Amino acid sequence: MAVFIPVIWSIRKMTGSGLSSPISNHTQRLDVAREIGHSLIGTRSAFFLSKVPGNQLCELYVHDKVVCHPRLVPALEGLTIGHLSDFHFTGKIKRDYFEYVIDRANELDVDIVAVTGDIVDKDECIDWIPSTLGRLKCRHGVYFVLGNHDKRVTDVPRLRSTLQEAGLIELAGRSLEIQIAGHRIALAGNELPWFGPASKLSADQLDAQTFRILLSHSPDQLQWARSRQFDLMLVGHTHGGQICSPSSAPSFPQACMA
Repeated sequence: MAVFIPVIWSIRKMTGSGLSSPISNHTQRLDVAREIGHSLIGTRSAFFLSKVPGNQLCELYVHDKVVCHPRLVPALEGLTIGHLSDFHFTGKIKRDYFEYVIDRANELDVDIVAVTGDIVDKDECIDWIPSTLGRLKCRHGVYFVLGNHDKRVTDVPRLRSTLQEAGLIELAGRSLEIQIAGHRIALAGNELPWFGPASKLSADQLDAQTFRILLSHSPDQLQWARSRQFDLMLVGHTHGGQICSPSSAPSFPQACMA
C-alpha cells in the first residue's frame, strides 16, 4: 500500500553554476489515525495489513523542498507548487484519511497544485472526489493527469468529468499557459504509456522566458521531457522506488525534476 503525500516545491532563482539544484529538503511525518482519533481501516484485508509491524498504511509524509532553477525569472522568486500523487481510492483506507490529506495540503497555501495520477481504483470511489480533491485550494489552479491504476475504473470518461466538475483542470495530452506576477508559465500533461497522446508542446513554441512544467504519472517519460526542454517534471507512480532494500530506500513517493 502506498503512502500518499502532498509535496510542496518552493522554486527560487539560482545564481552560479546554471544547473537546477535542491538547496533544502525537509520531511514531516504524521500519524493520521492518531491525529484524527479513530480507525481509518476500511476493509478486512487492510485490517490484517495494518497489523504487520512497520506498516505505514495511515501515515502521511509532507516534503518541503526548495529548488533553484536558472531559467526562473526574479519575479517568480518563491513560486510554490503543491504536488499530490497516487491516492489509490479503493475503500481499503477510509475517505477520512484523504480528507485529512487535503486539509494539510490546503494549509500549505500554494500557488499551483499538481495531481499526477493513480487517483481512483474502484468505480464507487469516484464519488469521493468532491469531498477530497474537489476541496483543494490554491491561487492559480489545480491541474491533473491520470495514471495506470485509473484504467481500472470501468468508465474513465466519467472519472475525468467528475474531476473537472470538482474544479480540477485536465492536462491530458494538452498544454496551457498561465500568468503569475506578469510572467508566463506553461503547463503540460503526459499520460503515456497508458493514455495518449502526450502534449505536443515544445520549446520552440514558447517565449524563451516561459517556465515549463510537465505533469506525468510515470518517471519513464523523463527523456521525453528533456527532449522538449521542460524545466520541471512532477511525477508519481514509483512510491519511493520499485526495487529497493528496506534499509536503503525511503518508504514514501517522491517527485522528479527534469
